This record gives sequence, structure tokens and C-alpha cells, in this order.
Amino acid sequence: MSEENKALVRRVIEEGWNKHNLAVVDEFFADCVYYSPATGELKGEALKQFVASLAAAFPDRRVTIEDQVAEGDKVVTCWSCTGTYQGEFMGLAPTCKQFTKSGIVISRIVEGKVVEERVEFDTLGFFQQLGALPPLGKAEDKAAA
Repeated sequence: MSEENKALVRRVIEEGWNKHNLAVVDEFFADCVYYSPATGELKGEALKQFVASLAAAFPDRRVTIEDQVAEGDKVVTCWSCTGTYQGEFMGLAPTCKQFTKSGIVISRIVEGKVVEERVEFDTLGFFQQLGALPPLGKAEDKAAA
């Protein structure tokens, strides 16, 4: 079952995230509860709208699976992602800046459906790369001020 679950997660990443196929959300996310440091908890229509907003804001986004481990009903996927900020995202205007981020997602699968996902990544660094937040100053710069 673990290999089947890993294949399901790979399909979601390739078809859903990389090809922006929203039908994958309907097909594989059965009452899924999604947790992310950027969004908090999402489910149902809110999750689908978030996925659509990612596709609109980062149309060239590409997620690469770096490693996967599965046991029982859980799949842990280490991933990296690149893209360009080209459309409004979470109320912020696009900056056309490129980003690179990496993270981990833990997917729980029941009867061939993703029912829960927990994503962890450097949210602060991501929003800084987008130009939505200023970079943090160095300690010696702040002491001089």
C-alpha cells in the first residue's frame, strides 16, 4: 500500500501542482484538511480556491520531488519548488520576482484519497523572495543605526 500511496502523491504533484489541473483536487482530496504556515487550515472550496490562486500567481511554478518515504497511511515528501511571482497572491500585487523554496509535506491517505496534508517550509524567506517583505537586517547593521 505504501508504494501506491507514494504514486498517488506523485500524481497529485505532477498533475495538480505542476500542470495546474484543478480536477485533481476534486479527484484525490476527499474532505482533505490542508495545513500550511502561510494559510493555516484550509478545506473544501477554500482549498480549491487556494490551489487556483497558486496557479494564477505562479503560472510557471515547478515542484520537484527530492525524496519520499511512506509507511502505513502516511507519505512524507521532501520537495523543492521554483517559479515567478506573476499574479496577485494573498492580496499582494505581483513583483515578477523569481523564487526557490523547499519543504516537506506529510500526506495522509485513506481509501485512495488524500484526507490530510501538513506542509512546512520557510514562509518568511518565501515572502521575502517575492518582495512582499523586506529582508532582515544583519545584527551589526542594526547596532550601527
